[in-house]
Amino acid sequence: MRQLQIQNLKALGLNLAEIGLALAESNQDATATLAAHRDARQTALMNLGSLGGRAREALMAATADPELRPLAIRLLDADAR
Repeated sequence: MRQLQIQNLKALGLNLAEIGLALAESNQDATATLAAHRDARQTALMNLGSLGGRAREALMAATADPELRPLAIRLLDADAR
């Protein structure tokens, strides 16, 4: 039974730490586990978006030469794809 629970949680995308927490808390239901997983992923995505914006700002600030700015923009656009 426990192996089936582990397989199901893994199939839903939870990492091993999250699976361990979910199994340790026997009173926690699947909805709460998935909600916590979703919230953690949303926070991670927001942090990545914020990091990308800061990297873009830093590159643009570091590129003082106006002739190099178009190259910096192309590199950032290519990296975003």
